[in-house]
Amino acid sequence: MRSWPSTTRRADSRRRLLQLARQLHKQSSRRVSTGILNRLIRDAIAINPPPARQGNRQGKVFYVTQVAVSPPTVAFVVNDPELFDEPYVRYLTKALRDNGPFPEVPLKVMLKARGEGGGGKAVTVESAEEERAREDPSRNFCRRNAGESTGHHR
Repeated sequence: MRSWPSTTRRADSRRRLLQLARQLHKQSSRRVSTGILNRLIRDAIAINPPPARQGNRQGKVFYVTQVAVSPPTVAFVVNDPELFDEPYVRYLTKALRDNGPFPEVPLKVMLKARGEGGGGKAVTVESAEEERAREDPSRNFCRRNAGESTGHHR
């Protein structure tokens, strides 16, 4: 009689885990229009503009666009990537995460100078949960080492 509730609890846990995995996959695969991203960032910049750097120069964001999914990759086209320090890039990323459709997945953020073809200054911003898991390995149950293949294909 004791095993029946235990089995039910495990089945419920598995169901919730699968539901969470589907939700995270959906978030990481989602595409967001440039207009929506621009509005989110414009609002964040209105609240907290970029600090002045190198004399009187101030960073300016011309537009923001999503360039990839899984993980979501967002490119900020700016006047000079060197004018944006890491704390301010984290602030903009947090604004996207808090107000956009990516609350629980890591975002990759690229700063590109206008007219710059490829490349750009790339910054990967971890979610708070990933950061805590990295600091405390006992919390990270699904950790994969870099370069290790699981044999699964997406």
